Amino acid sequence: MEPPESVASTGERERLRQSLHRHFPPQSGHHRLGEAHPHSGVDDTHLGLMLMNARDEQIDEIMRFVAEHKESQAARAICGRILGRYDMEVGSESLRELRDGLEKASDEEVESLYYIVR
Repeated sequence: MEPPESVASTGERERLRQSLHRHFPPQSGHHRLGEAHPHSGVDDTHLGLMLMNARDEQIDEIMRFVAEHKESQAARAICGRILGRYDMEVGSESLRELRDGLEKASDEEVESLYYIVR
C-alpha cells in the first residue's frame, strides 16, 4: 500500500525513517523502507503513518489545553515557544497560528510541548 502523496516525498520519508529508527531501532542491521520492521512485523510506511497519527493527537491535545487554559503559564510557554510571543492574548487567530506552527514544528518540539500539557 502506497502512503498518501504528502507522505511520499523523499524528505518526508527520510524524516519518518529517522523517527521510526529513533522510536523502534532495528535489532540487527538496517532494513529498507517498506520492508517489515524487525520488532513488529509492520512495515515502515505503516509505522510512519501510526507515528503521524500520534503526532496529530499530540497537536490536538496541545491545542485543546491552550484553548481551555488560555491564561495559564503552560499555555503562555507553548505560545511563546511556537509563536515567539510569550505575552500574547490567546484568541481564535492566535490559535490558528499556533496550530500552523505546531504542524511545522519538529517531532521533538511537539513531543516536548505535549509533555507540558500531560
